[in-house]
Amino acid sequence: DVTSDIEPLLEVSGGYLEVSTPSGDTDGIDSNGTILISGGTVFVKSKSAQGNMAGSIDCERGLTVTGGNVIALGGVCETPSGASTSYTVTFNRTSLKAGKYLVVDAEGKELLSFELDSNYSGGWICLEAFVKSGKYELSCNAGRVMSFTAE
Repeated sequence: DVTSDIEPLLEVSGGYLEVSTPSGDTDGIDSNGTILISGGTVFVKSKSAQGNMAGSIDCERGLTVTGGNVIALGGVCETPSGASTSYTVTFNRTSLKAGKYLVVDAEGKELLSFELDSNYSGGWICLEAFVKSGKYELSCNAGRVMSFTAE
């Protein structure tokens, strides 16, 4: 019988990680402990529909984002915990359709772009460029999807 006092941890501190999953009971990223994202870009696309037990990001002991950029789309997914220092926009009731997406600030400066080849139901975006009270817009194929303020 071997016991350990080391908690499982998935940490992303740089680089680019893209994960896509099919529909069904499959999580894009899954940790039985905690997930810490402190840099880089994490892009997770889950084909699981709302109501399924699977989704883009799943963890047992919390998700903390202190830097980097995260796009988590589809299914049931964890959102950053109170220990996170980055701002997040969630869109649980918004489906994102296939197309080229762009996140811009109030001056029109591009902060992030990504492309989807199919539809995704709900999710969230967390960018290290988001600042408190900053105004932002998410568009698809040059048409506005939503405007939001980081609070």
